[in-house]
Amino acid sequence: MQNYNITNLKNLSIQERRDFLRSADSSQIKKIFKKVLPSEIAHIVDGLPSDELVDILEIFPKSEQAEILENIETEKARKVSQLLLYGKDTAGGMMAVEFSAFNQNVTIEFVIDKIRKDSPDTNRAFYIYVTDDQNHLSGVLSLRDLITKPPQTVIRDILKKSVISVPHTLDREATANFFQKYNFLVIPVVDEKNCILGIITADDVSRAVRQEATEDLIRISGISSDDLSIDAPFFLAIKKRLPWLVFNMLLDVIAVSVVAIYQGTIQAVVAIAVLMPVISDMSGNTGFQGLTLIVRGFALGKISIKDLWKIFKRQSLLGFITGIVLGLEVALLAYLWKWNPYFGLVAGAAMFCSIYIAGFVGIMIPLFLKFIKVDPAVATGPVLTTITDLTGFFITLSLATKAIDLIK
Repeated sequence: MQNYNITNLKNLSIQERRDFLRSADSSQIKKIFKKVLPSEIAHIVDGLPSDELVDILEIFPKSEQAEILENIETEKARKVSQLLLYGKDTAGGMMAVEFSAFNQNVTIEFVIDKIRKDSPDTNRAFYIYVTDDQNHLSGVLSLRDLITKPPQTVIRDILKKSVISVPHTLDREATANFFQKYNFLVIPVVDEKNCILGIITADDVSRAVRQEATEDLIRISGISSDDLSIDAPFFLAIKKRLPWLVFNMLLDVIAVSVVAIYQGTIQAVVAIAVLMPVISDMSGNTGFQGLTLIVRGFALGKISIKDLWKIFKRQSLLGFITGIVLGLEVALLAYLWKWNPYFGLVAGAAMFCSIYIAGFVGIMIPLFLKFIKVDPAVATGPVLTTITDLTGFFITLSLATKAIDLIK
């Protein structure tokens, strides 16, 4: 991405500013607007649609938001102030208030003249929404309807009454699922009385989904979004990363304590120490596959708690087949290495059991967090890896201890 400062950003066209601000992350925007007066910020962002302007304003403290809005056109500032009251992860927080809506009693000629006069954003003029006398959303028209019917036609006579809308309280993941289900370019947002408040475009949802995926990855990694920038405050990076690493080290101590318990077995059969990293690594990978599947399934609305039994049955079969294949592979390699069938049997059994258990661990962590209403994305990789390491080490060393006389 090209680097900009406040000086050359002012020289860009509205569309160029919009393109840059939409692609920039919060840390880049903060850096550009650092030590810039609110009036200058307002000049830069004033041409943005309301939903994109809200995204920019949410980067700043509330006191600065108010100062920026004071320097923006009054009516637009009022609408944006209202949007800021909605949660940013809801349909209300994602919507734009630039849309075309008309009373059902006006004519096509009136609608076309009004649209031509207002010159709406062509990216948001896909549909014309129709309201009744109480401002309730009662229907929708396409631009095609307007140009193929006589100008004096009253729009209530040609509107499509079946309108798919979303409530302003709907979370952004569920909103994204609406777009995926109906494949619309635009969906209206309504209040409790079915009055239209704004619209959400497929482009808005696409950005929200990318942001959600990024946030999930950030949480799984144990860092913050502010830490993504090379210019982020050094002590902020320490504050965000260090507690996570300290916690992870404690989990690792628990895992290696299992190894300490069985150090006698390792001393007697040194070869088993070579197999342990292989078994723990494969079980960790298996568990992470399950974890990723469940986390993204929840995020995309393809999985819910009611699918629990179906998930368990599927994982049971997957774990069994994967465990058998990998178990046989490592058993063969271990046998060819030591020419000891019992050593191969222990290695294969340990791999099978570890893989089978890891698959369930990978799906259980996010399912449990979802059940207790915690974001499954916090089911971090290090926690999963520690659990799979612990079980893998325990199973491998336990089996080796039981068969120690046969595998020496």
